[in-house]
Amino acid sequence: MAYTTAPFRITTQNCRGRNSLEKRSHLLRDLKHGRVSVAMLQETHLKMSLKSRSYPTSFHSTHPTARKVGVAILLANSVQFTLTDQLADPNGRYLFIKGTISQKTYTFATLYAPNAKQTMFLCKTISKLALVLGGDFNAPLDPLYDSSVGHSSILHSAVRTIRKTLRDLRLVDTWRTLHPSDRDYTHYSAIHRRYSHIDYLLIQQEGVQPLQNAEILPSPWSDHSAVHMLLDSPLYRPTRTTWRLNESILSDPDVRTQLREHLHNYFAENNTEDTSKMTLWYSRDIS
Repeated sequence: MAYTTAPFRITTQNCRGRNSLEKRSHLLRDLKHGRVSVAMLQETHLKMSLKSRSYPTSFHSTHPTARKVGVAILLANSVQFTLTDQLADPNGRYLFIKGTISQKTYTFATLYAPNAKQTMFLCKTISKLALVLGGDFNAPLDPLYDSSVGHSSILHSAVRTIRKTLRDLRLVDTWRTLHPSDRDYTHYSAIHRRYSHIDYLLIQQEGVQPLQNAEILPSPWSDHSAVHMLLDSPLYRPTRTTWRLNESILSDPDVRTQLREHLHNYFAENNTEDTSKMTLWYSRDIS
């Protein structure tokens, strides 16, 4: 069978909370339709695991007591990832995972910086090192271009400290690398009446050569836009797919029992007053 490379897309997105089934369905649907391979998420507000048939592998860092903050990394079923190490913040602010894909080592990290003392948090967290880092920095790295008013409420010295930390670790902004003088933003602050680019996907300088594309895409369900990038792919897929369900397995009593239990548990857990029947039925297909 002949094989070809499959797209290797990575995205970062501030989710603004995904507590309800409907919100989780919107997220998983958009990731699937966008053919995202690795999703790095912030502000998940979840106490549960976030996964589906399309994204069966997930890692999480959640707040210990409240439904707030929270970060996650989701891997598509096309990504054969073997975990070798991970580091999670006990307060749900950052998450690092290290592992291999097609015998190549990757370290993915996601973080959600607080609204105050961003510099201390970012420098301390980023210094743990990551090959691919995505997150909501709550700070523009280049206020002249990353803010619609040309400046930031954060002190220049603080921004310089963050940028120096990134330079020392040889981490570069993927979108800015491909759009050196363009302006585009990921968040609008009604309080400050300004647009800002505060959500970033960073990779080490050695990884810039495989970078094919980077773009900012608005989200219909979050006040933050998603940042996507496309890398040279370590993934492979058959040039032609001829998969077909082996219907004989449906005659297996054990399989049928497991399917009934799965459907029963799904409807028991998600059939709530705030979930429409249409959403409940549609989400059954991606759960």
